[in-house]
Amino acid sequence: FPARLHELPPGEFSFGRALNLGSRLAAAPVCVHLSAHCVPTHRRWLAALLAPLTDPAVVATWGRQVPVRGLNPYEELELERIFPSRPPADGEHRYFSNANCAIRRDVLRARPFDETIASLEDALWLLDLGLGERVVYVPEAEVLHSHSLRLRYWYARYRRDGLAYRYIA
Repeated sequence: FPARLHELPPGEFSFGRALNLGSRLAAAPVCVHLSAHCVPTHRRWLAALLAPLTDPAVVATWGRQVPVRGLNPYEELELERIFPSRPPADGEHRYFSNANCAIRRDVLRARPFDETIASLEDALWLLDLGLGERVVYVPEAEVLHSHSLRLRYWYARYRRDGLAYRYIA
């Protein structure tokens, strides 16, 4: 497939800015986001992720993230808690991750991700959900997603997440 590469200068990068640029450049009615280090676990991943969007009230979906076993035992526990194999009985799962998701392009264009925070732009975006709009968790849209157990990475991640939590508060 023909592809166009658009680069953000390092000093201008934020996850929100990159995702918003993608939505401006896209032509399709749905933007699918998949982190570069996420790998779908089966061939029907995309179909599963898109299926709930046939309901007009559903503005976004997000899929399950399973850990690469043995890579990071701490993250294994966290991912199992946040991304269960079954949706909650009441259908509500008040979380959202843009590492594996699909969002209606018109909704994302009307309410883009915050480009000024270094992380948790997806959590902040979820807080701005409109009345009657639904975000659906799709555990069948499963990807492998893990980060190695490197102190430098986790220090930087928790630092930027802490700053983002302060911003959101």
